[in-house]
Formats: sequence, C-alpha cells, structure tokens
Amino acid sequence: MANKIKTRNFPTEIWRTNLMQVKMSTDDRLFWVYINTNPQTTLLGVFPLTVKQISCDLGYNETVIKVIIKRFVEYYNLIKYNWDTGEIAILDYMTWGIKSGGNPIKCALSGAYEQLEDKTLVKDVYEHITSEDKKVEKVVHDFFATIDWEKMKKLKDGQVEEKKELQEKEVQKKETKKKEEKFNARHEIERSNMGSELKEALYAFLEMRKSMRAPVTTARALNGLLNSLDRLGTNEAEKIQIVDQSTECGWKSFYELKQKTYQKNQVNTGLPDWYAQTEFEPASPELIEKALEAQRRASEDRPKKNQSRTEDLKPMGLDDLPFDF
Repeated sequence: MANKIKTRNFPTEIWRTNLMQVKMSTDDRLFWVYINTNPQTTLLGVFPLTVKQISCDLGYNETVIKVIIKRFVEYYNLIKYNWDTGEIAILDYMTWGIKSGGNPIKCALSGAYEQLEDKTLVKDVYEHITSEDKKVEKVVHDFFATIDWEKMKKLKDGQVEEKKELQEKEVQKKETKKKEEKFNARHEIERSNMGSELKEALYAFLEMRKSMRAPVTTARALNGLLNSLDRLGTNEAEKIQIVDQSTECGWKSFYELKQKTYQKNQVNTGLPDWYAQTEFEPASPELIEKALEAQRRASEDRPKKNQSRTEDLKPMGLDDLPFDF
C-alpha cells in the first residue's frame, strides 16, 4: 500500500537553523515537526491532511490552523496546500525523507501518487526541487521521469479554469442571495407611513405576485408600483380599491378603476346627479309602435295646415276693404 513504512526521517540539524531558532514561533515549530512525522505522511511528501484532522491532533482550533498553513505557504514557502481536497505537499520532504532506493521505495512513491486527488501538487514539488537543484536519490529522479508533465500541465490548467468558473458562479450566487435578503418588499411597506388597510391590501397583492412566480424583488420595482398607485388614486380608499382590483384580476401592476373609467366616458348631459343615476327600463315594442304611428300622423297633417295658412294670407283687393273711397 502507499504508506507501509512506519518510521519517518527528519533531520535533527534543522533545530539549529535560523528558520527554527529565529523565524518560527513555538506554534510554527510544532506544526512543522507534526506535518513531517504524522502517521499520514508518505515518502512522496504529498498526502491528505485536513484542517479538521490537524486541529484534532494538535489541539488548536481550525481558525488558528488555517492561519498557520497560510503562513507556511506564503511566508516560509515550505508547503503547498489544496483547500478543496485537503491535501498538503511538503516541498523538501524527499530531500531528507528518502535515503535509499530500490523497488519498495519506487512502489511506495507510485502508490502514494495514485491515491492523490490533486496530482498537480507533485508538480509543485518537482519544480521546487529542480529549480533549487536539491539533492535527491536516483529513485526520486526515476519516479519523476515516469510522470507525463505535459498532461499534468493541461490537467492543472483545466482545474484552474474549472475552479475559476466555480468561484465566479459562487460569487454571483452569493451576490444574488445577498440582494434578495437585503431587499424585502413587505418590510419596506411595513416601514412606510401608509394606513393599515392599504398595507394589508398591498400585502395581498405581493402574495399574489409571488404565487404567479413574479415577486417584487427590487426597490425600483416597488417604487414604480407605489408611484403608479399615487397617480391613479386620489385618496386612500380609492387606492385600496385599485390594489384589490389588481389582486382579484391577477394583474402585475395597478390600473384605473373600471367604474371610474365608465363614469369618465359618460357624456355630460347637464342633468342633476339624482336623474343621471336613475335606472330606466327600456320601452316596450307596443309603446314604440304607438309613438311611431303618432309621428306619422303628425307628418301627414302638417302639409294641410300649411296650405290653409297660405290661403288665409292671400292679398286683399279694393272690393274687400270695409270702407268706400
């Protein structure tokens, strides 16, 4: 298996280095010795070691462990850490952890490599050793020669792109959630100075919009609705009727009252309100027939009356005068 060797090589002279005596704190020294000698350490120097496991073994809370890991990655440049997979790479481990060669060492390296979730950490180790010309055993060079670094590079680039896309999606998701949590139309209405009945009507309207999968999610949308309501309604009672009308009809916005629109379209006859509001029944067909007959008769009598008037108005002669000349 990947980790059959129960002992770990750790250089004792490291305690007399400037790194251990001057730069590292007590917590850093404990962490450095721990990651080099803990049961999960492999000859490859790359192995899974979660923050939770470290916290349990050392007795520190997870926040402190994260700070220490970041310090070893960014300041000391001694390790690499994958926060997603919980795997750590000790960059110099193979310079002191492997002091011999042979088939068991080769198998241990290969087994540890195959069990890694993030194999690109091995590339970080390889680049560190080769760039600083570190002295390692021949079995280590042979192991590195078996790895397809071009394939590894493509894999790493793909992982970086995938991670970047996931991070962008996560950021967008958090921003959207933050906006939704930040704005609540009901709370905005509740904080306003409008009457309680109008508030209740608006609450019902918001629930109707939500049931239609068209909730009011922004301040701009709510302000637009309220401004429209102010334009249409002259008082609070009328505004309540407008809101209830939209709720009952399933409208997403507010519109003028139907009754008010009918009244506005009526012709101004100059009649008093009591007469205009009186309901009249339509005339029966018999009554209409009688009215038409009377109209026809009146039309027929009119020429006769006009003729008699003409005869009465003909000019008078001298014989018709009531006196003599």
